[in-house]
Amino acid sequence: MDKVLIVGRHGMAPFLADEIRDIDRTLNEDGILETYDMAELIKKKKISPDKIITSQAVRAIHTSQIYQRVFKLDFSQIEMVEDVYSNDVKQLLSLIHSQPNEIDTLMIVGHNPAISHVSYHFAQLPEVQMDPSGVTIIKFDVDRWDSIDIGLMKQAKHYCPEYDL
Repeated sequence: MDKVLIVGRHGMAPFLADEIRDIDRTLNEDGILETYDMAELIKKKKISPDKIITSQAVRAIHTSQIYQRVFKLDFSQIEMVEDVYSNDVKQLLSLIHSQPNEIDTLMIVGHNPAISHVSYHFAQLPEVQMDPSGVTIIKFDVDRWDSIDIGLMKQAKHYCPEYDL
């Protein structure tokens, strides 16, 4: 069985007053609507995550909840992980490699720059910063998460709201 990794950036969240901490920023209306649209786009491709790993930032949690609603997932299928917010690429790769093999499709919702680096690391696409609500779907010809690597990617496609909606 193939493993599918969906790498997503949280929806649009404006920078607010200095007294609002970065972790507390919320999605704006465009961020909410674009995230719903991107979730529907993925659903039309008959891809659904078995698990969503998200940063504990409010904007990432909200983005994950939108995916949870569209895919009709149980709340237990969403896991908040502090390492996703820390923006460390090595920690994200380790997190992906440590997933149980019963999960066939994994989604990670995070932040630039690390989420873009992970996306382009596996997808072997030109490296640019992912847009808010952007996703990359990467299929691997492996049956174990600890086996995924660049050379085992068999298909990858990047989607962004500006061009794909």
